[in-house]
Amino acid sequence: MKTFYLILIYVVLYLLLPIPFLKHQSTLTKIIFYWLFLNVLIGIYEITMLLGRSHLCNNSYFWTQDFGIGETLTANFWLQGWSEYARFDPRYCQSNNYVHGIELTNVLVSFIPSLLVMKYILTPKPIPPSILKLTILFSLIQFIATFIYYVTGLSSYNYKYWIYAIFDLPWLIMPLITIIWVLQIKITI
Repeated sequence: MKTFYLILIYVVLYLLLPIPFLKHQSTLTKIIFYWLFLNVLIGIYEITMLLGRSHLCNNSYFWTQDFGIGETLTANFWLQGWSEYARFDPRYCQSNNYVHGIELTNVLVSFIPSLLVMKYILTPKPIPPSILKLTILFSLIQFIATFIYYVTGLSSYNYKYWIYAIFDLPWLIMPLITIIWVLQIKITI
């Protein structure tokens, strides 16, 4: 099956699976939940990239390859995706480039807090103030790291693959929306 269709299947599952658990939440809370869920998935993806950096830039075309569904659960599949992304941003092919540090920062800063906030969204318990403060902190760090990533990459991007720059925009927008969401919760507590 072509990679595009497999990714499409994952996106549909990503969008549909949480629906029964979120039916009593506000629209903004649902958006935040999906954002946090994406953070967790991206964290796993970033860990795969960091562990397989030496195999990152192999020049194969990810979107046109054939993979079995079982292969999508392997590190090789996701490394192929990073290889495709490295066409847009060649800094990923450099072994000691700071973009790897930005990716690691995202994993370390947002993975566990995202899971914690998701847990509280799915339960009727209010989110503790300490978790809300942590959410603001990791959202600010995500925003700043993404801003640095964009500004420092302007000269190295391969604009033939400009669509990947659009894929990164949520990491500038959603941390700010998450902070607004947290501030609304704190006001209503």
